[in-house]
Amino acid sequence: MNRPKRTIVVLSFCAGAVATAYMPTPGDLPRAGASSRPDVGFHAVPVTFKDLLSAPVPSLRGNPAGQLHNGTLPDPVGEGLVQLVKTDDGAPAYGDLNHDGVNDAATVIDATSGAGGMDQTVELYTDGDQRFAQFDPAAVSGSYHADVMALTVRHEEVLIDWEGVADGNGPLTFWSAHLSWDGSSLIVRDLARHTGAASAGLWSDLRLVITPDSLGAVRLGMSLKQAQNAAGLYMQPVGDGLIGAYGLPSNFQYVWLTGWPVRCLGVTLRSAPSPQELVTTTGFVLGQSVARLRRLYGTELHYAKGPPSPSGMTPAAGYLLASGGGDELFFIPGRTGSTITEIQAGHNLGPNVCP
Repeated sequence: MNRPKRTIVVLSFCAGAVATAYMPTPGDLPRAGASSRPDVGFHAVPVTFKDLLSAPVPSLRGNPAGQLHNGTLPDPVGEGLVQLVKTDDGAPAYGDLNHDGVNDAATVIDATSGAGGMDQTVELYTDGDQRFAQFDPAAVSGSYHADVMALTVRHEEVLIDWEGVADGNGPLTFWSAHLSWDGSSLIVRDLARHTGAASAGLWSDLRLVITPDSLGAVRLGMSLKQAQNAAGLYMQPVGDGLIGAYGLPSNFQYVWLTGWPVRCLGVTLRSAPSPQELVTTTGFVLGQSVARLRRLYGTELHYAKGPPSPSGMTPAAGYLLASGGGDELFFIPGRTGSTITEIQAGHNLGPNVCP
């Protein structure tokens, strides 16, 4: 796979949290930490997007190390490609990472040898274009490839969510971690088998919020492409007007939308216990009781009677919460159940509307 050799040293493991020291091999970072321990009188300059367009990159996926030109390595190997991800999920994130009070940058770099697909690494830069650390998400998650789904800098840490891709058409896995620089190595903390570190509203997050006009980062009115980018997942029709998200673990909630531009958003409760929590802004959790729903919303709720015969995809009755920005509809199984098994968001909702 032509990955640079590294050492990952496990420092601690407790309650599902992992801290590791991620240490480059000698020569991998020729100017490592240029501003992390500056000489007296040295003043680093902030990293800018212009700096990153011509920043140095290491050897990746069999391509030689070199200097980017307008964000792309000019002389890759054969049909290879190395490039800075400029927009969307992997766009550069800025903030102080080496504790000198000056903005550094966390960037995502695409790399391929021309065969075997695209891979992504995270490169950290300081003092203009000085590269001082690297994080290889595929190596950490034991994946063949990695696709960065969300990246941000907060409180001198890089917060990252990514998708691991197995060989061929193997299952997708979802990961998150916090990265911090200790002056000599990159520390990986809170490594988890789900997204959510960047609080980006990905549909693979362990906690997903639904509002009258949104589900996570997906909003009513988005195009299908915009919805896929916001959810971090590929979507495809699954029948009866529903468009489902591809690749989520089988025990996650069933999330879906209808129409493009997006007309309705919904989440259906899995029959088995799920580690993923779907919650409204008021704190109602999918799967909780009708009694709790009524306590939370009181007279704001209006009973939505189901159709006279069990026809259509959602013949159940429910409770409607209407607002100027959109509606939320809470479904009861079999019209008389005591548990909410589905929540929908959209405009002018009612049973069988969404569909």
